[in-house]
Amino acid sequence: MEKTKNWITDTIIIAAAPFMGYLFAFAFESGYAQFFKFPVQFITIGLSQVLLTIFILWGVFLMLFWFVELISSAVPKNRYFLSHSIERFIPLFGLLMGYSLLYGWSTETRVVIALILGLGFIEFIVPLITQGDKKCYEDKLEAEEGASWEFREKRGAFSVRLVKIFGQKYIMFILNVVILIVFTRLLGQIYASRTETFPVPLKSPDSVVLRIYGDKLICAKFNRKEKTIEPVFSIYNTTDPLRQELRLEKVGPLKPEKK
Repeated sequence: MEKTKNWITDTIIIAAAPFMGYLFAFAFESGYAQFFKFPVQFITIGLSQVLLTIFILWGVFLMLFWFVELISSAVPKNRYFLSHSIERFIPLFGLLMGYSLLYGWSTETRVVIALILGLGFIEFIVPLITQGDKKCYEDKLEAEEGASWEFREKRGAFSVRLVKIFGQKYIMFILNVVILIVFTRLLGQIYASRTETFPVPLKSPDSVVLRIYGDKLICAKFNRKEKTIEPVFSIYNTTDPLRQELRLEKVGPLKPEKK
């Protein structure tokens, strides 16, 4: 295997951290907007949105950290390839958890389950079939990973070229970031679907403030009895002399009105 050129350094990743914070905040807010079906063009990312997203992701990271630690302690230290294979599936299980919370037993959830089962078959079952001469399961996993790399290297696979340019460590980092962005967007949808308390304008009690971005209030008409949002939105400015007075009310959880 040729030596990889790791030109993406830890310093570059650290320097990109502020941008990543805004990227995750936008992913979260776009998920929130998608749930209530208001245009993403209304979104303005400020410090409060970034901090809220970081706070939520920090809680998720802690859960994943303890989950990884649990796996690491359960798998013997000499079973590196088995532990590594299991850890690669943790982001997918995170997606499955998100889709299950948001959609229940839906088509989206079944697609994620099918994806996990398919990749799990390739990762854990195929070595049992192709590496029959190896006695230990750990040796089968190691041999299969080496054979897979050699096969892709001979074919000049695009994935191999990427690994040789960037390094496997950073390719996995980028893939996990992409999965985390999708998961963060799901978190935004889940947060929207479970929020119960919203600001309500005193002069317009049949409207609700869905989101506040800086000095903008994103409002919509809603049905208190059905707890549904009408697909008509208004934008109010907090600096307007005729600005609305608001009162927090438990009117949710709300959902978009079905056409």
